[in-house]
Amino acid sequence: MTRYCSIAVVFFLATACHSTSPRNEPEPENTSAAQPAPGPGPLSTANHWVLQPSAQSQRLRSNTVTIIDSDNTGSSVRDSSSSTTDFSLSITREPKTAFYSAIVEASMSSGGSRASQRGAITNLPFSVGGRIMPGHLTVDSSLDCNNEVSSIVPLIQRALVMPPVQLQKDLTWTDSTDTSICSGPVPVLLTGVKHYRVIGETRQGIIPAILIERQDRTVSAGEGTEGQHRIQIKSQGAGRSSIFIDAQTGALLDMTTVNSTTVTVTVSGRTRQFVQSSRERITRN
Repeated sequence: MTRYCSIAVVFFLATACHSTSPRNEPEPENTSAAQPAPGPGPLSTANHWVLQPSAQSQRLRSNTVTIIDSDNTGSSVRDSSSSTTDFSLSITREPKTAFYSAIVEASMSSGGSRASQRGAITNLPFSVGGRIMPGHLTVDSSLDCNNEVSSIVPLIQRALVMPPVQLQKDLTWTDSTDTSICSGPVPVLLTGVKHYRVIGETRQGIIPAILIERQDRTVSAGEGTEGQHRIQIKSQGAGRSSIFIDAQTGALLDMTTVNSTTVTVTVSGRTRQFVQSSRERITRN
């Protein structure tokens, strides 16, 4: 039972739902993911911006530290892992929709109780793309949940930051998205509601940047099989992010997310519950 539950929460190890009140913030480990993100510098007096989005591809790196706690009657398990993924991403905006394309160049993970969680994904580079529409996020090709590369797709989707072209200080907006992803071998429908607020203009190095805060809530559900076992997964998560975008183009410069997600896994009629806490930082590479 434990092995199948571990398999079922692979997605939640690798992805994050962004949180308003994380239960346990990951403890520092020997990984750059544990390094604190730089706080915003002094805010400028600017309070209005008109973005000029560019479709130019940018290279990004994701560093993630994840801790999973299982606390069921008669069993208590704590597990942790870290991962680093390098990828390039481009977003092309149109009046009513947008298209994205990404190439995953390298992905390395360590820790975790499952041997398959350690080491590098070998069948790279891997290309993926899709469309961003109001309320829906698509992937061009069907996902193969038995392919370990599919676990990287939600990471790319988290990097799809698309603010309105016209921004002003204290502007708020909300969007919601349904997207199909993989949780280990199980296909899952993930629904997320995201609340944004513009804080102001600062700098990321020498680049003028706009700081945006985001709070998210997510739910997911899915079911599938592995061997003779029927697996059902449900989750509820909450998160918070600090997002720095280029003040001219709106391109992502830096994003730090902490989250807490409760995952309920039922394998052949037996149920266990896990609480995942993670911290992810996506930066220009």
